[in-house]
Amino acid sequence: MLDQMSPPTISSRNKSLVNLRESLEKGFLEHNINNRSQSTIPPVIDSDRLCSPAFVSPTPSSNDLRHHLAKALEQQRQAQEERLVLQATENLSLSARGPASMAADTAAQQGRSEEIALRKRKALAAKLRERGVSRKLVLKPSDFARSIYKRNRKNCNQDIPSFPEPTEIDVEIHATHSQRIYDFVRKGKDLDGFKKCIHELRTAHPQPNRPFRCSNRFGESLMHLACRRGRTEMVRFLVEELPGASPSQMLSIKDDCLKTPLHDACWTASPNPELVELILRHAPEQVVMQDIRGNTPFDYVRKEDYQLWLRFLWERRHLLGRTATAPQQVPTN
Repeated sequence: MLDQMSPPTISSRNKSLVNLRESLEKGFLEHNINNRSQSTIPPVIDSDRLCSPAFVSPTPSSNDLRHHLAKALEQQRQAQEERLVLQATENLSLSARGPASMAADTAAQQGRSEEIALRKRKALAAKLRERGVSRKLVLKPSDFARSIYKRNRKNCNQDIPSFPEPTEIDVEIHATHSQRIYDFVRKGKDLDGFKKCIHELRTAHPQPNRPFRCSNRFGESLMHLACRRGRTEMVRFLVEELPGASPSQMLSIKDDCLKTPLHDACWTASPNPELVELILRHAPEQVVMQDIRGNTPFDYVRKEDYQLWLRFLWERRHLLGRTATAPQQVPTN
């Protein structure tokens, strides 16, 4: 019965309302599509524009920055070229002057440094005295000896004697007879037996115009041992009585640590001023010689003996830097 019913009819008024609604919906949809935000619309990518970046016209500030950067780079390049030219010129001048001139410049520079350090110490001492400092200043004997030596030899051009290496005969005598000779030195009682043994070896192994060393290949010699043991009379025999070489030649020896006989004479358990004076009479230049550690002989004296050695150096200041090797009488005043 329902299937036989006819569809409902729409009046003209209702049709106009339906049409109005449809037109409104269509207009609303078109309005929304046209006014959508750009973020919701997918961008269109142009492949040609990906190949090269966008061109930005230069501004006055970017031009100034580029100009200053180029100027700074050019100045840096010129400064580097000037440094290279200056370094090349210095190398050429040094090579043209030779090692002798370079050594002289080094010695002069070291002398100026020592003079400056001495002036600074004196100025500091003067300031402390002005301020009434009661603390007693301790002067090292090595500094005092160096200052006396420099002052005494200020106008002296005499060169420091050379220190030759041990000869094959020196090494042979040491390898064969050192135990017997060194026993005399270690005991220190039989001076006559020591002299007789040295004369016999000197005759059996002659070396004209060369000192008797008895040294190994490292430069450790009989003279070093005698000074280290404080054997003053044995050293006096080797230096002043043994024929064949001058006293300065007998004392001109260094070991592999650059230690001289004066280094060993100062490096003793108890002070031995007599032995030190003997060496200073014939080799005063050893007072400023440095070993491999940079120490001079008086750097090895004990601190509790500083006053003794300062008085010793003051009373025998005439020995430091003089050129004569003949024994002189020590003044009593």
